[in-house]
Amino acid sequence: DAKTKRWPIPSSKDLKKLQQEVYEDFAMRFTMGSGSLLLAYQGDQLVGCVGLELMPFEELPVSSPVRVANMAERRPARQRIAYMSNLSVLPDQRKKGLGQRLVTEAERWAQEKLRVNEVILLVSSKNSAAQRLYERMGYQLVLKDPWALRAVPAENGAIDRIRVTNLGFARSLAQAEATPNFQRQSEAPGSAFHQT
Repeated sequence: DAKTKRWPIPSSKDLKKLQQEVYEDFAMRFTMGSGSLLLAYQGDQLVGCVGLELMPFEELPVSSPVRVANMAERRPARQRIAYMSNLSVLPDQRKKGLGQRLVTEAERWAQEKLRVNEVILLVSSKNSAAQRLYERMGYQLVLKDPWALRAVPAENGAIDRIRVTNLGFARSLAQAEATPNFQRQSEAPGSAFHQT
C-alpha cells in the first residue's frame, strides 16, 4: 500500500536513473513537442522553471475516469488548453514571489503565443503550499484524480509507480486582469526570464 510503505533511501545509481527519466521527459515535451519551458535566472544561475504545453483537453495527463467525467460536465474533448507543469524554484529562492512570477509569465505566454484562454495544472493533494499559491492567483479546483501515478526509485534500481491523488486547478485567462510586464516585476537586479 503506497500510503503505508516506507520507500528506501535511493542509491546514487537509482537517483541518476530517475534524473535521466525526468530529463528525457523534459527533452521530449519541451524541445520536440508543442511545449515551452520558461526559465528564471538570477544573474547566471538558473533559479526556477515552469512548463507550458498546448493540448486538447482530452490529452490532459489524468486518468480516464476523471477525463470522461470532466469532459461530460464542462468542456469539449478537443478544446485547446494550456497545460502548466513542473513549476519549480530552488529552495534558497523560495518565499520571494518567484513562483507567482513564473505562473504569471506562463499565463502571458499562453495568451500571447499559444492563443488560448484557459490554463490547467495538476498538483499533488499533499502540496498545500502550491495549492495556496494557485488559489491566491485565482485558480479554481476543477478535478480530483485519485488514480494518478508518481515515479519513485525501486529497491532494485528500477522505477516504480505509486498511486497518488492529484488535484486539477484551472484559470480562465479571458477574465483575468491584465498583468504588468514580467521583466519589470523582477525584484532583484539581474533577474531574467527566458523561454526554451
